[in-house]
Amino acid sequence: MKFFSIRHASSIFFLSCFLAPACTIQAQTLSQSPYGRFGLGDHVGNSSAYIQGIGGSTQAVSDSNSLNLSQPASLASLEGGVTILEFGFSGLTSKYQGLQNTKMGRTAGFGYFGLAFPIMKNKWNLSLSLTPLTNAGYTLRDSIMDDEIGKINLNYKGQGGFSAFTIGNGFHIGKNLNLGVQLQYLFGKTDYSSEVLYSGDTITQRNSLVTNSNRLSDVDLVFGAQYLIRFHKIKSTVKSSSDSSHVSARKARLRNDSLHVLLGGTFRPATFINGSTSYLAQTFFGNTPGTSYTDTVLFKDQEKGTVAMPMQVGGGITFGSSSRSWMLTTEYIHTDWNGFRLFDRIDSVRTSYRIGMGLEINPTPINRSTSAKTAYWKKIRYRVGGYYSDGYLHINGQAIPEFGVSLGFGLPITIRTYNTRTATSVLNFAVTAGQRGVSGTNSLQEQFIRGTVSFSLNDRWFRKFQYD
Repeated sequence: MKFFSIRHASSIFFLSCFLAPACTIQAQTLSQSPYGRFGLGDHVGNSSAYIQGIGGSTQAVSDSNSLNLSQPASLASLEGGVTILEFGFSGLTSKYQGLQNTKMGRTAGFGYFGLAFPIMKNKWNLSLSLTPLTNAGYTLRDSIMDDEIGKINLNYKGQGGFSAFTIGNGFHIGKNLNLGVQLQYLFGKTDYSSEVLYSGDTITQRNSLVTNSNRLSDVDLVFGAQYLIRFHKIKSTVKSSSDSSHVSARKARLRNDSLHVLLGGTFRPATFINGSTSYLAQTFFGNTPGTSYTDTVLFKDQEKGTVAMPMQVGGGITFGSSSRSWMLTTEYIHTDWNGFRLFDRIDSVRTSYRIGMGLEINPTPINRSTSAKTAYWKKIRYRVGGYYSDGYLHINGQAIPEFGVSLGFGLPITIRTYNTRTATSVLNFAVTAGQRGVSGTNSLQEQFIRGTVSFSLNDRWFRKFQYD
């Protein structure tokens, strides 16, 4: 008798319970950057430690043991029949240098969650993920002097962010082509406030407070493709008339490493995302609004509108060995921010590009048959990378470029499951050091160190058992 059994039913129940509180991810503050004032907030980027370790490059990267949630076509490269459960955490230390002083900021929290499993073995894989997109969590204070009025204090605050719940699909077509499409549900809220306080005569001077809240709740699409080119090595072998010799020679050729070239790209069309915005402008006496304010200048409560999201297109190429002992990847991403509109408002953004590059060395490729006698340091995956962006922000007539370098490691963890079978999971670490902005007049420079850790659990959750 044959029947279909879900071996990890308890894990799925735990996963369902885990997802409910995880949906509060948009309430976390994972950034204190003042640049979160612009656009939809400070962009998080890919939160995977695996991706961070190779400079954030995603376009032509696929791995059978870790997820690449930014490239849906990479899902088709996951090991046949294997389910991957992956989650990560991030921490950020930043130093902000302005005209008047230097400030330090530290944040940490939940990074992302992803689950990928097969629908049709070696043909169609599906993923579910929850990832942060942008964050706003800054507090800025400034002051100016006026000869007649005196000192004027300026206070700016921002909090919140936007996240995406994504359903990704990866399809393996033919021998070398992978196609992918993912549906992203964007949601979240950001709150901003700007306050002007006069330090002089509070009886005659009216202070002001402007608050603005933006909400998003809609879907968009991302398309991806990857194509693998194989360059097989052919080595001469000793001719033999025996069948066993031919078989041995064939196995030897299969073991020979060969060059693989992976081409990849993604496309996100420009689209309009539905949302709402609230706006309140007040003037008041004293130092506390709400108790002694005298006038409401303008008020809008959850006025519906749209956000025009920019078109993005990217492409990359990866050179590597067929055994995954090494990989070198590079990519280019172009984003047309000129078409961005935040509820019909033009913001301080511009069209930008990003270049990334990464290298991975794997002395002993991770697989399910790695010998237990192999030294552990030879099983570790070593990664290094870097990136540069000319910056999508354009403030006070000045672009805000960003660059960084990264270092990462992938530590294999072998777990014995059932029937003496073992599953190889990966614990990934990455550290990225970078800088955003330039020094000079009317500028703000941000230097940061980001640490990321993620765990990828790989196993066959769904199995068929046969009993006589």
